[in-house]
Amino acid sequence: MSIAVSAVVKPSKLLLTMVICMSVGISLIGIAIGSGYVGEIPQSQRSAYALTTIFITFLNFYWAAKYRKTHHIDISGNGQIRLGEYRASTAQGAEELVWLMPDSTLWPHVLILRLKGSDEKKKVLLILRDSVSHDVFRSLIVACRWIVLRNQQKDGVDL
Repeated sequence: MSIAVSAVVKPSKLLLTMVICMSVGISLIGIAIGSGYVGEIPQSQRSAYALTTIFITFLNFYWAAKYRKTHHIDISGNGQIRLGEYRASTAQGAEELVWLMPDSTLWPHVLILRLKGSDEKKKVLLILRDSVSHDVFRSLIVACRWIVLRNQQKDGVDL
């Protein structure tokens, strides 16, 4: 059985929806604090809390927009992973060889791949079910689990 997988991982619409809902909720909390509806807080502290929550809202939304990129991931038959940022104009960006770290999260509905590049920089690739097709998601999770098990056996970890 070959574990070779090639996938284009699109930004998740579900994740963007969750970030927007969380941002709206945090903003409403900030407005409630600033308006005096929550507790009996002095005006100076109330203003500071309200500004802090609104700042967190904008920071959260900025982060979600900044890291909303399409990635191309290739997993070869021997477990080697190549990751690149996908650009429609060039079809593919520069790919780099990365290694799957053992603390990656491989759940049935979400993959949080913690990857380490050759330059020792760590990257996190979040893959939700709406980021790829059902068959590709299943292939990715099987390949990642195979890589983790193979690495554990190499390191002598008893399963």
